[in-house]
Amino acid sequence: MLSKAVDSRIAITILANLTKVGSSSELVKEATAVQYHYAVREIPESGISIQDQCPPEWVDFVLGKLLKSQQKPALVELTLHREDENVLLDGFVKIAYKFVCSRCAEETSAQLNSKFCCVFVKDVGDEEEGELNTAGLTSERDIVSYTGSTIDLEQAMVEQIVLSLPAHPLCRETCKGLCDQCGQNMNLGNCRCLEEHVDPRWAKLQGIKLGD
Repeated sequence: MLSKAVDSRIAITILANLTKVGSSSELVKEATAVQYHYAVREIPESGISIQDQCPPEWVDFVLGKLLKSQQKPALVELTLHREDENVLLDGFVKIAYKFVCSRCAEETSAQLNSKFCCVFVKDVGDEEEGELNTAGLTSERDIVSYTGSTIDLEQAMVEQIVLSLPAHPLCRETCKGLCDQCGQNMNLGNCRCLEEHVDPRWAKLQGIKLGD
């Protein structure tokens, strides 16, 4: 039951933060001069390369309350290429974070190395139809729609980070979890619950002595 409860809280917290991601831009602006909103027509077809460090406060905002940064900045590498009104984004984000293991409930450190690629496609339809100009695009890239004349790199980056996070974070693949009787961390040693626990349906048989 512990695993499902932890996973549910992580998912709810991350999704709640994702719906508010617009406010995280202020955290980025406070610590970096890198631009994350671009006017599409100002992006040269030759491309733009971006290297940045997003502050730990931004990382904590993205990860939520149950996943936390190790108070280290996130390393970001982005490359943009424009093809008419479509913008190709190739990115890499490295984040050092801490989490509670979904089996044994111990706090553990880990590192996320997320590589992603997507394409920003202008919404050319009206609000009801919502048509996208996807002519000539392959299925290798995730499609991100945009309206107006600018694209939001941070929104796409946050979505890719969330999708890269493990659904059931474990301290290690071989984690033995907790004893469901006494709560002992089985990674630290076995408890005596299995030895001491007797099914009450068979308890009366303990006093029976068998003859030779």
